[in-house]
Amino acid sequence: KAKPKAKPKAKPKAKPKAKAKAAPKKRGRPASSTKASTKKPKDPLKVGKWSAAEENALREGMEKYGDENHKWALIKDDDNYTDLLMDRSNVDLKDKWRQLMRKEAKEKGGEGADEEEEEED
Repeated sequence: KAKPKAKPKAKPKAKPKAKAKAAPKKRGRPASSTKASTKKPKDPLKVGKWSAAEENALREGMEKYGDENHKWALIKDDDNYTDLLMDRSNVDLKDKWRQLMRKEAKEKGGEGADEEEEEED
């Protein structure tokens, strides 16, 4: 004769937990933004005014590489300009070029400033 299997004992049901009240929202910056940054600082790049030599190097580089893709990196890596532009980022070169184009367009009378800028991108 087979013995009937014993039923497993039922676990006592846990009492329902009381719902915690949500903390009131605080105004101002989130706590995470007030902590000190743990990121490593980037290599310092040159900040500030461009020298005439830097501007000339950028102009010459644009004459040489103006129609190329990645022209900013090509100008920066070119041996003729690298000493002058090594402390400037590719974005610095692009932004300075746009400033120079706007300045030249203003000096010419303001005609075609937007058209020249779009062609250079």
